[in-house]
Amino acid sequence: MLQTVLVVNGKLSTVCLIFGISNKYEFLVLGCGLNAGRYTTRKKEVKMKIKLQFTSLIFILIIIFHSIDYGQIKFIGGSIGLNLSELNDKDNLNVFRHSFRNGIRGGLLAEYKVSNSFLIRGEINYSMRGTESIRKNNVVIETYYPSDKVIQKLNYIEVPILFQYNLPISFILQPKLFAGFEISFLLNSETEYGTNNGFKIEHDSKKDNKSTEYGTVFGIGTDYEIFSGKIMFDLRYYYGLSNISIDENLKITSNTISINLGYALPIL
Repeated sequence: MLQTVLVVNGKLSTVCLIFGISNKYEFLVLGCGLNAGRYTTRKKEVKMKIKLQFTSLIFILIIIFHSIDYGQIKFIGGSIGLNLSELNDKDNLNVFRHSFRNGIRGGLLAEYKVSNSFLIRGEINYSMRGTESIRKNNVVIETYYPSDKVIQKLNYIEVPILFQYNLPISFILQPKLFAGFEISFLLNSETEYGTNNGFKIEHDSKKDNKSTEYGTVFGIGTDYEIFSGKIMFDLRYYYGLSNISIDENLKITSNTISINLGYALPIL
């Protein structure tokens, strides 16, 4: 494909010939004299990947919910818990020492009975995540913000779909194993920069992070039947698979350990 375009560089306008498109959406520019080179649309490629990933997850969710016989939903309830979350930023491991950030989580749930041993549980939760980073003593960096201590706070709406197996153990408590996937929608994000003497600056960092992320979930737990419902306890681990940063030069993923306590009532 041959196409003519007008390239404006300062006060100089040059007519260029563009030939072909590579597999990375790069346009090869010919006939521009000193201005010849490659112009890339990397951002378009990234946006396309995000849209495809998001569409795939939504498609899977639609199939799952469409196939459910809602007469088989046996329990609905809610839960509340504690998050221990950390952002995995490999590019800054030599600069900062990362640690977990505490946060609360809670929401609603529904359980769909497949058989006596297998359940599908859908949830919608509000979740506080992030990380705390301390600059290493022997590292000197130049930055616009103070950087002795950096706290990143990200709040999400999480939608996990979990596949649960109840262990065949006759006991007062019903042990269970579960695994699944989760998509999260960013509500807001804030980064707090501070110094060792207590000075700090807060920065709205929502525009620095992608609006959605996804990952896998697995964990263990137990149910205890009481009155007409059941108390639920579980310990789970979320492993983020997607890069949460809009900067494609960075690779930042989210990992979270959660402890949850809930209560569910049967649907009559």
